[in-house]
Amino acid sequence: MTSYHRLTFEEREEISRLLAQKRSFQEIACGLGRNVSTISREINSGGCNKYTYRAGKAHRRALRNAAKRKKGKRKIVLDKKLREYIHEKLSPK
Repeated sequence: MTSYHRLTFEEREEISRLLAQKRSFQEIACGLGRNVSTISREINSGGCNKYTYRAGKAHRRALRNAAKRKKGKRKIVLDKKLREYIHEKLSPK
């Protein structure tokens, strides 16, 4: 499985240009080397659609949402009892 890389501003600009040329999600995905679902999610997120998508606005939204996600350590790292409970339940018997 390959690791996921977030869309860059340049990729978002290309999506915007290709949408203006009335290209399909499949054509856009193929041109960027991305999955069609990635393109679809990007265009439909934040109240946008293929007629109102703007790269700059989408990139600012993505940066804002990424900052929100970085809140701190996960519960499993902080809670030793929880970590032991999960390990016990997942261990083969």
